[in-house]
Amino acid sequence: MKVKEIREHDLLEASDPALPQDIMLTSSLSKVVRGADLVMLVSDPPNTAT
Repeated sequence: MKVKEIREHDLLEASDPALPQDIMLTSSLSKVVRGADLVMLVSDPPNTAT
């Protein structure tokens, strides 16, 4: 299986200059999962704690 595209969801970050230009970053979870064949959930709770 070849990776067609990578989409990243982040509620707090609208942009990340460290990401390659071909990775889509959005706060919309529906945009990230729409039409996806595979979804990976990775979390880092200490960064999102209030």
